[in-house]
Amino acid sequence: ANTLFLIVTLLLVIPGVLSLSNESIQAKIEIDLAEKSILDLLSHNIPISRANDSYQDAYQLYTAQLSLEEKGRKADYKLVIQYSKAVQKIAEDAIKSNDELKVFDEYYKTSQSDTDLSEMSDLYNKIQKSFSEERFEETSPLISEGYQRISELQASQTGARLFYESTKKNLL
Repeated sequence: ANTLFLIVTLLLVIPGVLSLSNESIQAKIEIDLAEKSILDLLSHNIPISRANDSYQDAYQLYTAQLSLEEKGRKADYKLVIQYSKAVQKIAEDAIKSNDELKVFDEYYKTSQSDTDLSEMSDLYNKIQKSFSEERFEETSPLISEGYQRISELQASQTGARLFYESTKKNLL
């Protein structure tokens, strides 16, 4: 009796699993990649709220669409795939920004030793805030702007220092 029950159960379950659409399989693959992306963020100690919200939305939509498909109704996985890919893009931007931010912070601290960077404190804070608020797509361009601003400040202060030194020599 138990064997018969097992055989009947398998005969009912296996066709349902095997009859999943290509789109549902693709959506599941994207969900899995999104989950891996979040784990990557966690391993880098990067905030995950934004990515996790999109992941949760994708997962809930996937579950709902899969339920429809299993009942023989029309399922649409487009949003699932879209949200899952958004999570992957957020993670990609976040990891790139995290790496760039570490290098920029080091450069900023080193530059402070011979350049007055007080004029760019607002920009520096804006860079840090964009990362901490998980606006990773904004962080990279702001970092580029930060490098440019440091270069400008170094050039202007070097010019002023040279002018001061030459004026001082001429006065002596």
